[in-house]
Amino acid sequence: MKRYTEDRGDLGIMRIEEDVVMNKQRAFTMIELLVVLAIIAVLVGLLFPAIGAVRRTAKQAENNTKVRNIVQGTIQYSQSHRGFFPGFDGFELLPDTAITTGLSGTGQTVEARYWILLDGNFTEGKTLTSPAESKDPWPNLDPSLPAVDQQKVTTENYSYAMVKIATLGTTNPAIGANRIDQFRREEWRDKQNSLAPVISDRLAAGPSSTAFPSDPDTYQSIHDSSQLGKWVGSVGYGDLHTEFEKTPLVATRISDFNNEEDDLFSQVDTSPLDAADAPKNAAMTYDGRSNPYGPIQ
Repeated sequence: MKRYTEDRGDLGIMRIEEDVVMNKQRAFTMIELLVVLAIIAVLVGLLFPAIGAVRRTAKQAENNTKVRNIVQGTIQYSQSHRGFFPGFDGFELLPDTAITTGLSGTGQTVEARYWILLDGNFTEGKTLTSPAESKDPWPNLDPSLPAVDQQKVTTENYSYAMVKIATLGTTNPAIGANRIDQFRREEWRDKQNSLAPVISDRLAAGPSSTAFPSDPDTYQSIHDSSQLGKWVGSVGYGDLHTEFEKTPLVATRISDFNNEEDDLFSQVDTSPLDAADAPKNAAMTYDGRSNPYGPIQ
């Protein structure tokens, strides 16, 4: 196409002929636009689950690291306490005093054992909280609390369970001590046992929670409490390795007894309790002496 312009110079008006290329723009049709939007929707649908999986993997790795650090703290403690982990000195459970347990409980309670680790700087308060929830790190710096209560360790300060070491405040079977607890205490020391659980994620408390759990079909995990009967979580073992287990039924070796499918949270001790070949389980405990449950926070 020809286009004419005028150049007004000193020599008069001159018409200049130019070649002009007409650019014709073509718009998207409605069908093409819908196809593009559909492709974008499919890509987003594929991307979101991938991002979620990456986040879950990162949280599991962080959780494993925290559990491993706690186990490492118990081993470091044992190096200056005749090889025993906190709460038990090889003869007796530590008494509940301001010096020994910070008045957090007698030595068999989880609260007392964590207080010993924290007070001795064998671990940090923030290490005791799972990435799956929010907790208040120890000490409890609440001005409304008495000073003695600020130093106590409670379930508000930690997320993880420990292996049970005593049902009662005594280790003497003659006055009612559980004999199976004796075998667990044999592993509550630095033996580098790769099949002895030391620290683990706890059970999430739900409508199906019972005082003495023994049915994995009713268990819930703090990492996914929406699925009844599915527990997943970190387990730290005596040789310092940590696994993110997909089931509460794991292989353990407690007092030389190999259990191929030990229910980590079962609090049911099999009779006869004093038999050398009696099954021995970890009985992971979160609250006090034998409660493996705790609400998600």
